[in-house]
Amino acid sequence: MEERGAAPPEATSVVQETIAVAGPLRRAVKIGYYSGVTATVRMSGSHTSEKIKQVSYIAWFQKRPKPLLVAITSYESEGNQRAYGISEIDPDSLVRGYALPVLLFGISLFLVRRRTRLNDSIS
Repeated sequence: MEERGAAPPEATSVVQETIAVAGPLRRAVKIGYYSGVTATVRMSGSHTSEKIKQVSYIAWFQKRPKPLLVAITSYESEGNQRAYGISEIDPDSLVRGYALPVLLFGISLFLVRRRTRLNDSIS
């Protein structure tokens, strides 16, 4: 999207649409990554699977005055068929997604430090 090289053939149309709307990418900072696999099993016994990889960025584009939260997703199904998607992320969804793990980490850290202090004061 920085117009430095050619996009993969499967992503060309998505990249061109994004450049047409927002302009070339000026800068991007990676803020998240997700990788997963989905499987579909049918009553007939056939099944399919798909690998999904999503990278989230804070991105600055030439035609947009403010940075955007952007997700670039690649889908790879059986037979090496690939597809790509680029979408804007709602900031609230990131907060909801990361709030619980960060909160639990903070509580765990608090409890460990508290326990360490209690053990030091007893000794």
